[in-house]
Amino acid sequence: MIKQVYHQLLGDSPKVPWRYLLFQNLARPKAQFIMWLQIQNRLLTTDRLLKWNIQVDPVCQMCHNGVETRDHLFFYCCFAQQLWHRLRPVLQNWNLQCQTILSVCKGKTIQAQLNGMLSAEFIFALRIERNNSIFEKTEKQQESIAKEIACVCNIRASALVKSRLHMCKF
Repeated sequence: MIKQVYHQLLGDSPKVPWRYLLFQNLARPKAQFIMWLQIQNRLLTTDRLLKWNIQVDPVCQMCHNGVETRDHLFFYCCFAQQLWHRLRPVLQNWNLQCQTILSVCKGKTIQAQLNGMLSAEFIFALRIERNNSIFEKTEKQQESIAKEIACVCNIRASALVKSRLHMCKF
């Protein structure tokens, strides 16, 4: 009876394609939250701040080339692309990259769990690095960020995912 009431209240809402990225993800909750904001295009990037008439420098603080948008910061920025390349292959454009990430995160396989966790931790680490670059005027190399992502994933992963993670070269 409760199940029927729940489904009636839920209605015929379509399932979102990014549900595989967030649910059953082994990444830290704060990384999952930042990834959810990023998927919804709700992160405070400079293009969004400018729409609110907040005076900020629109140039990307990571590569100093181009206006900082969500797509630029997480894909088109050369800093982000080099970091992505350390974690997984980089595709030609943002939409194709997102579709590929969503497709490899479907299911409950070890590879799907690893890809979901790496994606969430990548987005979180890049966001933290961007904020540190702006507010603390510090910069890290892609190699150290990739190692931090691998370390966090290694700590949070199950034994089977850890074995697959150790096969990756960061």
